[in-house]
Amino acid sequence: MSEFGDSLRKHRELSGISLDDISRKTKINSRFLKAIENERFDILPDPYIRAFIKAYASALGIDVNETILKYEALISTGMEEFQEPQKEIAPAKSGSLQFDKHLAILRDNARYLAYAAGGIILLAALLFFICYLPSLTEKKPQAAKETPAPVKEKGFTVTAKAASNIYLMISIDSGDTLDYNLQAGESKDFLGHNKIWLLTSSAGATELILNDKTLEKIGPLSWTAHLILDEKGMSDIKTYENKNVR
Repeated sequence: MSEFGDSLRKHRELSGISLDDISRKTKINSRFLKAIENERFDILPDPYIRAFIKAYASALGIDVNETILKYEALISTGMEEFQEPQKEIAPAKSGSLQFDKHLAILRDNARYLAYAAGGIILLAALLFFICYLPSLTEKKPQAAKETPAPVKEKGFTVTAKAASNIYLMISIDSGDTLDYNLQAGESKDFLGHNKIWLLTSSAGATELILNDKTLEKIGPLSWTAHLILDEKGMSDIKTYENKNVR
């Protein structure tokens, strides 16, 4: 190791600064900082060697440009020391002369060989297009598409029939309430998906049919009733005597 790395290490130690101190300040791994002091530049990432040395010198408070010049001098000296001497070219042997002669013949005829190879490739391509391309591009008959069966609308139906004049209030699937006045003998159909809330002014005069199935009577003739209908039937039935009706 030359005095480059050793002088950096001594200056750091005399200043009472640790490698970890420099690492925290420069954000450079202490392993790389130690490699600079040991002149193990092969460990450092090549594009950042000079940047690491500049940051190291700046953290120590020494001249950055001078430190870089010393590094450049060290690198250039090392390259001269380890430069391999040029090897003498041995005289060609008779066997090598014969090889060179054959090589020259091949080189002179390389153009014709290339033409021949190109012709073979072109011929193979033509045979492919003639023999195989029509079968690849031929359209296969498509299977007839089946017409999907009509999808029945999901939900349930409720029919309200009036045995005498009644007033109905309906809310379908928690929607807005709708009012209906049905005369005796009239009926009204409703389609629900989740539930139907129904209020009638006369429980006994209201006949309810769920999915073509007649439900049981709700209550007496002169009583008001409200209930919930779903696909299973009636629930939450509540009736109230209407004293105004006689």
